Amino acid sequence: MLRDFPSEVWAAFILDSMRIQYPNLISVKQNLGFTEEGREIWAVKLSDNPDINESGTEPAVYFDALHHAREPEAMACLMYYMYWLMENYQTNSEASYLLNNREIFFVPVVNPDGYAYNESTDPNGGGFWRKNRKPNGSCFRVDLNRNYYDGWGL
Repeated sequence: MLRDFPSEVWAAFILDSMRIQYPNLISVKQNLGFTEEGREIWAVKLSDNPDINESGTEPAVYFDALHHAREPEAMACLMYYMYWLMENYQTNSEASYLLNNREIFFVPVVNPDGYAYNESTDPNGGGFWRKNRKPNGSCFRVDLNRNYYDGWGL
């Protein structure tokens, strides 16, 4: 039934579901902006204080997935890791340590346009589109895990 909805809808639904299940460990999803085709890019923070900005007091860690539209397994692995951290927070010392001592940011779908394109061309899976859908001269594509400039984020 969720698969009847576009990927960006069910990915947002899963993030909302995580927040309902673990409100003390995951933030409300934040819109980082819109893609070329108008899809939202969502981010969340996992921490023992998900709704408090702890920059300067705890190191930040960033995970993302689906730079390449044809690699949905990366999104699944990322979400499984998020669930593992939250499900094991009370019982696993590693999960507890990470959530107590880090701000961990997640963007499960960096390339929702490319992912949606694969779903439209190959609805049963196996689409080979890799890049995003930004017009780039005479073609549509930008490889999102390339062209980070030296020193980004500093």
